[in-house]
Amino acid sequence: ERWPAGVVASHVEASVRRVAADVVLTFDTQGVSGHPNHIATYRGVLAWMSLGDGETRQTQDDDGGDEASSPTHPNPMSPRRPHKGPATQVWVLVSTNVVRRFLMVADVSASFFLLEPRDILVAASNPAQLVRAMRLHASQWVWYRKLFILFSRYSYLNTIRRVSDFEERAKGC
Repeated sequence: ERWPAGVVASHVEASVRRVAADVVLTFDTQGVSGHPNHIATYRGVLAWMSLGDGETRQTQDDDGGDEASSPTHPNPMSPRRPHKGPATQVWVLVSTNVVRRFLMVADVSASFFLLEPRDILVAASNPAQLVRAMRLHASQWVWYRKLFILFSRYSYLNTIRRVSDFEERAKGC
């Protein structure tokens, strides 16, 4: 079952508000592994972004009434904080082809040479922490996921790109 973009967007909005996030990190258009929910997450984040900085949005104020957030009447609970600092940045985890995906640490060289100027390489500080996190979720800790964690470059190295840059590249700009 695919997740509707609007539902994902509402969860992103609530989470950004709850933790006052300055950054949202999501999957790219390919969802790393092509999983439908990973792709739906990306689309949901784009839908959330379409709310835009400073656009009017209905929110609940402290009295339970509706209070609009706009450039002339900013809502302090707005995750975008249009007049209180920079907008929330959105970054995507860049998907790689299947060969590079399973080169493990050997992909460091390829990543370095294929890196675009706007990309950032992020090395895992403790891949064992990923194993501990996955073990917490029995549904995720299956044999093929164990192999993925061991051999996947994503356990050791990731490439991220700001969504605005990613979108320009996707459009061929």
